Amino acid sequence: MAHIPLICYAIQGQSPVLSGMMLDNGLALLAAELLEAGHKPMIFDYNTVGSIEHIARLGKEHFLESIISELAGYVEKHEVKSAGMKLYANGFADSVHIAHELKRRYPKLILVAGGPQVGWFGRAIFEYGQQVFGDDVFDALVPGEGDASVVAMADGAPPSGIPGAFFRDEAGKIQKTAVKEMCDLDSLPFPVYIDAVYPAVREKVTIPVVEDTRNCDWRKCSFCIHPRIGGTFRQKSVPAIVREIKHNRDEYGFRFFRLGGPDPVPAYVTQVAKNIPLDCKFSVFGRADGQGYDLDLLADKLEGGIFIGLESADEGMLKSMLKTYDPAAYLANARRMIKAFKEKGLPTVVSCIIPSANDTTQSMERTFDFLVETQPDFAPCLPMMPMPGTPLARKGELAGVKMEEGYELKLMRYELDLLRPSSEWPSPPWTLNVDGRWAENPFLLNAKFRERLLQHGLAPFSDEVVLMAALYHGELSKDQVVRRQQCHVFYDQWRNALQKKDVAALRQTISRVNGAVSVRR
Repeated sequence: MAHIPLICYAIQGQSPVLSGMMLDNGLALLAAELLEAGHKPMIFDYNTVGSIEHIARLGKEHFLESIISELAGYVEKHEVKSAGMKLYANGFADSVHIAHELKRRYPKLILVAGGPQVGWFGRAIFEYGQQVFGDDVFDALVPGEGDASVVAMADGAPPSGIPGAFFRDEAGKIQKTAVKEMCDLDSLPFPVYIDAVYPAVREKVTIPVVEDTRNCDWRKCSFCIHPRIGGTFRQKSVPAIVREIKHNRDEYGFRFFRLGGPDPVPAYVTQVAKNIPLDCKFSVFGRADGQGYDLDLLADKLEGGIFIGLESADEGMLKSMLKTYDPAAYLANARRMIKAFKEKGLPTVVSCIIPSANDTTQSMERTFDFLVETQPDFAPCLPMMPMPGTPLARKGELAGVKMEEGYELKLMRYELDLLRPSSEWPSPPWTLNVDGRWAENPFLLNAKFRERLLQHGLAPFSDEVVLMAALYHGELSKDQVVRRQQCHVFYDQWRNALQKKDVAALRQTISRVNGAVSVRR
């Protein structure tokens, strides 16, 4: 039996992003797998109101020192041999600093990193460590799923024995071990949210993500990282989803959840809605051209509505992104879908990529006109980003994207302060071809587009905001004008509390949301 700390730090500037305040189902699942294997996991999740309070009172430097001391105390007390860390874009530099300090104090400690940042950048994170600290910092990097990897680490395997891991061999060369996929998602244990394993649960928004798929069944979009890191497409059966939902409700009192897959088909969503307990509700991702949803059923079961990745309403741009084989049908179906959901009083969040590589004033205007015409509830949008290893990044200037020298390491360090207007964000280490010339800063074009949308009632709220707003208010109105206003009230209160570091207001907001989430037992 080994004591295994699982560390998660995604603090952007002075606080976590809003979605970071929700439960981390990935670490909770790894903890469950470690328990099954006879080990003792402990989740150190620092994305909490307590962290915001500590930073507000004593500053960021003191906060980081306290984290290092806490983790070092755990390592010493339990004679920890190996630890895992989940890396995000937010808080990446601080996370690596924490890992470096642990490694400096305990050179024999095996540190393994996973999470989104490792999935995006892989072995390049070793290079970052070398540049900043003069060493790799981590012993292994696992860019894909970590089920088999975390158990092998806990069992005492060397980096070369951890499935799906990058490691440096004795000759100093970076090698990669074979990936070991979890083929049967139905056999996964339920994520663990008990205080003894996940003490930060008390300070989180208790809405779990329920994993229904791994990877995406389309896997063709030119900008998407899923094809490189997601492995084989796998889907959990509806009965297995229902068992997990019932477990979360009966064991923890969680009545609401988010279905985590990027594009579940309408029939699957309908079957989940039909079979979950009567007092449970969920939010979901949807296909922009999805048809066949049972909207009468979903009107009672969706809380927070549906998130749709439209990306563009220009047929040429959709083709260049490889988003669909039939752009005309795609847009016609998306228009019908948004209209149908709105008629049932269900919130719709429609995201777009503005600008994209090789966009034009005319193509962006088509997307603008589509959004203004269809009037989804909200329309978040960001510029296209060439993630390493995607078709977009590989083609580079041929695809309409130009990346600076040393792009990967610059992007790895690039962090956006979501509490500031996008027009104030720093210039990214890439640019896009727009109207036949290289845009000075894609975020400036994006800011102008978002400002115009806002004038037509289309705020850039994410699906997490809509879901939490629904719980904060008890429910969202069937009237779109009122529904939008409810979401604005919630978001403005949360944002103001974060900016002012009003910890009492943040705790009150979380308590109110969690009060709606929990079963009265």
